[in-house]
Amino acid sequence: MACITTLLYIAYFRQKFKKTTKTAKLRYNIAGVLTIIICFEIIISVSISMIPLLSCFLKPVIAILYIRNLRETWFSVIRMIKDTSTALLVIFAYILAFSVLGFYMFIGTLEGVTYFLDIYDSAFNLLILLTTANFPDIMLPAYSQNPKQTLFFILFLLFGLYFLMNMLLAVFYGSYKRILNEKV
Repeated sequence: MACITTLLYIAYFRQKFKKTTKTAKLRYNIAGVLTIIICFEIIISVSISMIPLLSCFLKPVIAILYIRNLRETWFSVIRMIKDTSTALLVIFAYILAFSVLGFYMFIGTLEGVTYFLDIYDSAFNLLILLTTANFPDIMLPAYSQNPKQTLFFILFLLFGLYFLMNMLLAVFYGSYKRILNEKV
């Protein structure tokens, strides 16, 4: 509450004593209204012992409205995501293809019941596997039944980690470099 009140105080005096454009005034007014909504929600939530839900989503919006550097960074990230959407689509298609393959490959096995129960769980677990957060855990049930089944995971990781993730990094870097050159 103190941070929100401080932001309102700063915005009020910035708007009052500094010459601002119409868009800046509109931005401060929107942020002020959102801040008041958050304050009311927090007060009501505390009084009826409920978790405030709306304020969790509005706090980042308010921060973006108040802080210019954060707003510029946010817009550049959105432009980078637009530029890299093709690479992201390729990665998600790769994960979806391997999740369907894994779902049908591990039907009726311990691996299928544990990690490849349906297509959604398969895709989610393979997305986590692409980050190598669950690497040995997801492969061990298949390895204990048939060591040749680990070839599925090795192929997935080799192509995904060493080609697709490096491609994504290169596309992000190129997009970032282009956006940085546009600013200068």
